Amino acid sequence: MFISSLEGVYYSFKVVDQSPLTRFVVTQDGFIQYLTWSKNSNEWLVMVTLQRDGSDGYGDCGNCNDGPKCECLKGFRPMSPENWARVDWSSECVRKWELDCGNGDGFVKYGGMKLPDYSHLAASRNLSIWECEAVCLRNCSRMAFSKIDIHGNGGDCLLWFGDLLDMRDFEGGGDDLYIRMAKAELEAIADAKRNR
Repeated sequence: MFISSLEGVYYSFKVVDQSPLTRFVVTQDGFIQYLTWSKNSNEWLVMVTLQRDGSDGYGDCGNCNDGPKCECLKGFRPMSPENWARVDWSSECVRKWELDCGNGDGFVKYGGMKLPDYSHLAASRNLSIWECEAVCLRNCSRMAFSKIDIHGNGGDCLLWFGDLLDMRDFEGGGDDLYIRMAKAELEAIADAKRNR
């Protein structure tokens, strides 16, 4: 059962009667493990560890596509290109142009995304996409927003603060994410469209 509220987002599982005691755990490395309790040894036994590929771990990559290769989103670059050339994606992606809040910052839409980590998130209900953007733009610490329909009421406006972690590019799925970008990046995108 998927539960989402202003206090948190999580899954809940029910085990039927006479079944062994089981649980799902997300490890500090970002793996999802399915465990069952062994009455014989009085310990939890790992039955399955789920991880799709090498870029599926928490915060391992700036932006991962469907393969095991990390990439930075358009408008970002690796902080350490040398490490990335050696297939070490532990360093994050940084902006090509620094933000200058109030001087032309705007948002770029990235479609088909696994949304960033929810640890720095605020939510507002029943805002249009334009109202959501305006709320996000008014506060310089808000780095991204998305509009998703969790509760079946037309949508919730989600606002991210600080670093955007644990995103993934899903081909043929995912949500739209609008990331705050500097005026210079927005101008570069507009110039590229004009020159096509």
